[in-house]
Amino acid sequence: MNKHSTVRKQFFRYVSQNILGMIGVSAYIFADTFFIAQAQGADGIAALNLVLPVYSLIFALGAMLATGAATRFALERHEGKHADGYLAEALTWAGILSVPFILLGIFSAEGIVRLLGGEPDIVTVGTPYTRIFLLFTPFFSSSPVRLKECIAAALFSSTHPALL
Repeated sequence: MNKHSTVRKQFFRYVSQNILGMIGVSAYIFADTFFIAQAQGADGIAALNLVLPVYSLIFALGAMLATGAATRFALERHEGKHADGYLAEALTWAGILSVPFILLGIFSAEGIVRLLGGEPDIVTVGTPYTRIFLLFTPFFSSSPVRLKECIAAALFSSTHPALL
């Protein structure tokens, strides 16, 4: 097997893992939507869709931290430097960046739903949901999906740094 097909094979292996991770996130959102619809009906779905961009922002921050940590890890490791602290740093920053979201969840969940355009009945349904998922921000921003991406990217890019 030539070097090009080995790189291609490894690349598709890592890409497929990321695609499976995104399918997992989509399944989570689908299940969440299903159970909210069963419990709260159309108002619950409306509330979920109003606050979904906030969830996406939290998830994006986690992806940014994981990608940055993996890139720094790979570059440092490729240069032969000690690079073991990047995962811990990413988790620490995920915790630090979670604090404002947690505080918003505690003190302003209702205001967030209202700011995003919720009518009074939607605000009533959406406030508890918003509060709960904002309180769990550290778990969303440093989820196993993010850690897997960080580790997979670091391993892939440390063996194939030319693909960065």
